Amino acid sequence: MDINSQKLKDEALFARAQAERLLADLLACQASGDVDCRDLYKQVTGQSSLEKAIEETRRLVASHDRLLTQIAKDQSEKSDGLPMIAARVGPRVTRQAMAGR
Repeated sequence: MDINSQKLKDEALFARAQAERLLADLLACQASGDVDCRDLYKQVTGQSSLEKAIEETRRLVASHDRLLTQIAKDQSEKSDGLPMIAARVGPRVTRQAMAGR
């Protein structure tokens, strides 16, 4: 695995782990019924910001899973000369170049 591929993989793994921790915290907050976890937005608008945050975080985790799968696939196809992926990881864009670039 070249340096760029390893860096992309490491960043994706780190971001996925952060998203997993956030999801666990959101679910714990939702289940606790704690006063600090009350969804005041829902009380005002009728729409739950907590439920939306949980849904968005689940999508984020799934997105990182797809990215990691693509990285693994690209590494196995690398010997075939296929181009690597360009992916958005966190707040910045990381471009994965072909080997030798």
